[in-house]
Amino acid sequence: MDRPGYDDEASKAALAALGALIESGVLGEGSRLRPLLRYLVIEELEGRGDRLKAYTIATDVFGRGDDFDPNTDSIVRVEVHRLRQALDHYYATQGAGERVAIAIPKGSYRPAITVSDAAPAAAPAAASAASPTRPATRRRTATLAVGVALLLLAALGAWAFSGWPVSLRQPQTPEPQPLFALEVLPFGAVSDGTTPHDLAVSLTDEVITGLSRIRALTVVVRDPAITQRMDAGLPQQQEDPGIAYFMRGSVQRFGGATRVVIQLIEARSGKLLWAQAYQGAGEEREMTIDPMVSTIVSELRQQVFDAAKQALETADTDSLNAWQLYLQATRVPGAATSSLAWEKERIALAERALALRPDFGQAHAILADKLAFLASVDPPSDTAALRRRAVFHAQQALELAPEDADVLFNVSLYYWHLGRLQQSAEAIHRTLELDPNHALARMLDDTLPFTCAAPPQETLQRAVIYDGALSPDNPIRWMTLNWIATLYMNNGNFLRSAEVGRRSRLIFSSPDSTLRDAAVLLRLGRADEAVALVDGLRRHWPDLDPRHYARITIPRRCHGEPGAGLLGQLFNDLAAVVEAGS
Repeated sequence: MDRPGYDDEASKAALAALGALIESGVLGEGSRLRPLLRYLVIEELEGRGDRLKAYTIATDVFGRGDDFDPNTDSIVRVEVHRLRQALDHYYATQGAGERVAIAIPKGSYRPAITVSDAAPAAAPAAASAASPTRPATRRRTATLAVGVALLLLAALGAWAFSGWPVSLRQPQTPEPQPLFALEVLPFGAVSDGTTPHDLAVSLTDEVITGLSRIRALTVVVRDPAITQRMDAGLPQQQEDPGIAYFMRGSVQRFGGATRVVIQLIEARSGKLLWAQAYQGAGEEREMTIDPMVSTIVSELRQQVFDAAKQALETADTDSLNAWQLYLQATRVPGAATSSLAWEKERIALAERALALRPDFGQAHAILADKLAFLASVDPPSDTAALRRRAVFHAQQALELAPEDADVLFNVSLYYWHLGRLQQSAEAIHRTLELDPNHALARMLDDTLPFTCAAPPQETLQRAVIYDGALSPDNPIRWMTLNWIATLYMNNGNFLRSAEVGRRSRLIFSSPDSTLRDAAVLLRLGRADEAVALVDGLRRHWPDLDPRHYARITIPRRCHGEPGAGLLGQLFNDLAAVVEAGS
């Protein structure tokens, strides 16, 4: 066989690696991934790698016709995405240490075949510890940490073996493994006539794609052939220690209306942690699923993180790994406490994560956010030294994890606390580019520019609609309501601001939001309520000083903004009333 650019040794090694991958079962039995990988590798070996485009793959592998349009049919994108996930998992487990590795770099359908001079190493213990009831050959797994590093190294490797890219088998400083595994079960379809099967398949694919952007998760996808043999329960799944949560859903169509139901289940106990129903609009084949998928993924993210965080509440800190410490350092309403002591404990957790992994960008981002936050609301924490620490951690976060949406989001908050509003808005926009389903980033992308300015009415209305579309128990509603209250205050509607602020405080409160609500109440002539709010806050923030907030925080945050003068006056008035009552 004539393979331009490849010698016989390299070609034989690649074909052997291909055979080992297929035999491993990681691609699933009877799935589309086997013929897809075989096709991509053979085309590359035959010297036709430059023609591996969506159109040729769709027509050659998936039987699509000449009228195939990748803009309306996502089959190639979805299946190649799944294939990348399966390859990542294989080389992080069974295939770790293999001399030849096959990867598909992001942004391309052309395989990169890498060769290492190192002798094959034994696969990690986790690879051989597959559950007896859940064999590894039945699973396609998406790992979002080690595989990414391997792909990047493969793309940057030098050339050897007559044009074969060479890369190290492991990065020098591999990313820590994700927090936990979430298995997504294919959506079921129930109807009174027209079967919504295609919609169920599309929703499954899109939800998987959305969840796979979350670096803290390993997304596991069950082979549909197994799902078809399952009953309505979760048989034998709870025995797999590698899975923390299951997500399952159904598409229900009755009387022309489409309803999607999502359930989040704890794997160990089988306990239903969260469920939500979403009502679709339009005919089944015409229904736009993007907004529904975005809502499902954003809400599921919050519920999974909340559940995982609560599960760690009683754990010994010394036993936690870097990812677990990072999760505990984040703020999730319901599991969080608004107090100076609590925030300092979160800082200590993030610092411990960095002690375990100094290159952990996510922990650096949390520290940048929290140090800047304390500089805004706790006068003793507003020192040049602590602000320099915040700058350092923000820089480290951006250098170490520039493609992580949650890192960019926390860095955006760091910028916001210290009054760098333009950079904050740019970081939020980049967050959405990396993860279009990031719920808080979607809200802030629209509202953050009006931190210190009156918003257009349409901006405020969009914020109200966005909040109204969230589930009533969504933990992020304290933030959406908080921003709506700020927007009302900035356009002078103090009564509505007070009403929405009160609703936000029922979920969670922070010094920023409580001081805002107190300033609004004072403007409404309710001075006693305003002073009571500040006094209540001081029980947990003993050094809170409205004067510092009025003279330091607001000018720093709103420097040059049109509403800076009005806001400064509001908080100076509040400081005067509080001081008079002390």
